[in-house]
Amino acid sequence: MNKKAISQIMVSILLIIIVLIIIPAFYIGVKKLIKDPLTSPQISCPDLQTLPPIKIIKACYNQETQDNEITLSQTSDYKPVLIGFIVDFGQANKQFQCSSACSTCKISAENSKKYYIYSNQKPNEISLLIDGCEIETMNVVDC
Repeated sequence: MNKKAISQIMVSILLIIIVLIIIPAFYIGVKKLIKDPLTSPQISCPDLQTLPPIKIIKACYNQETQDNEITLSQTSDYKPVLIGFIVDFGQANKQFQCSSACSTCKISAENSKKYYIYSNQKPNEISLLIDGCEIETMNVVDC
C-alpha cells in the first residue's frame, strides 16, 4: 500500500472538514456583528431626512451673552445616539456634538430643548445633525 497517497487523501479530507467548520462559524460571527445596533443605524440617513425626528424651531444669536440659542422640537419617539450642530461662519465651520451619554443633551418631556453654543460672532446658519446625518439648516437671526 502506498502510504504517501493515503497521507494526501487524509490531508484533503481534514482540510475539507476544517473548512466546513470554519465557514458557518465565520457566518454566525459576521451576522451578529451586522445586526448589532452599535454598528448599524436604527434608521437610514435618507429616512431621517425625509421624516426628521427632531426639527430646529429657532436659531438665533444673543449679542449680550454671545450665545447661539438653538431650540429643537422632537417630532417622534426616535432616540438619537448623537445630536450635533454645524455652525457656519461663512469662511469657517465649527462642529459641535452631544452624545446620548450626555444628560444635558436629552430633549425634555415637553418635546423641546434649547441648546447654547458660545461664539464671539454671529454665524450665518446652523445645521442640525442626527446620528451623523445632516437633517436641517436654518439661518441665524438676532434674538
